[in-house]
Amino acid sequence: MTAQPEDTPKIGEFYVDFLRRRKRFHELILVAWSSIEFDIDRLVTHQFHMKCEYPNKKVQFLVSSPFGRKLDFLKKTGVITSEEFSIIHQFQEHRNEFFHTFGTARVENQGAKEVERIMDEMVNASKLAYSIVSRELQENEN
Repeated sequence: MTAQPEDTPKIGEFYVDFLRRRKRFHELILVAWSSIEFDIDRLVTHQFHMKCEYPNKKVQFLVSSPFGRKLDFLKKTGVITSEEFSIIHQFQEHRNEFFHTFGTARVENQGAKEVERIMDEMVNASKLAYSIVSRELQENEN
């Protein structure tokens, strides 16, 4: 059996888990956030009985709405619980601190334990968004 390179995910491993295991903070935050945005867009368009496909002006309008507005909508319509909202919103706050502010919100300025905690938060929020999509699609099949 050929050994798998160390710098690739294990077979069946979620990419966010791989990045977390390898402690690749910057890549993890980008991948986790992009997957969350994609999943939230899928949930929002699904509520309007649309597929998240382009080019469709209605879909483009929905997905171009601010992320916070989409998250609020999903909470108000009962698609996500208050706890799910909080987990995703907390990650959004951390992501914004790292990418939209200048100053102390840099990974280099965080302690090792805080970096570990934030990386765990990223993985959990990403997997949560994926599981919500799975739950919603499964409920609508029945």
